[in-house]
Amino acid sequence: MNNPDYKVSFRPFELIIEVLALTGIIYITYLVVLKYGMVPDKIPTNYNISGEPDGWGNKSSLLLIYSVGLILYVGLSVLSRYPHLYNYPVKITDKNIRIQYLLGRSLINTLKLSLVSIFLVLIIAGINYNQDNNNLLMGGYFIYFAMGSIFIPILIYFVLSFKNK
Repeated sequence: MNNPDYKVSFRPFELIIEVLALTGIIYITYLVVLKYGMVPDKIPTNYNISGEPDGWGNKSSLLLIYSVGLILYVGLSVLSRYPHLYNYPVKITDKNIRIQYLLGRSLINTLKLSLVSIFLVLIIAGINYNQDNNNLLMGGYFIYFAMGSIFIPILIYFVLSFKNK
């Protein structure tokens, strides 16, 4: 089903989210470019539920994490410009088109910020790891942060979307 192409201006909330996500991706780039040479050749690539490393790999895995994060950031930034291409859980009508497009675009932008935050934590954990100081960033709570930062905005989106159908 094709949704009408309807232009919706950005709200201040969305602009704040966009600035935070852009700041995060710039900071990730800064960390990777300036600190990569100081990172040991062997870094943790996997952590158990307690946040202790249980898998090791080459420091080039940081470049992979950075690349995936950058691709997701760019892809979601482009996608956020076309809310009429999304699939919505409710029927789009003349009455609800504005709010549904705002909610859909806000979800994409919030997920973008969440993913940038997750990749930022992963990059910082890889760069700052040392065996004397078991990495505090990857404590057992990271999985809750990662899952919550993705699924809470999705849950909020569905509640608001059905409420405004």
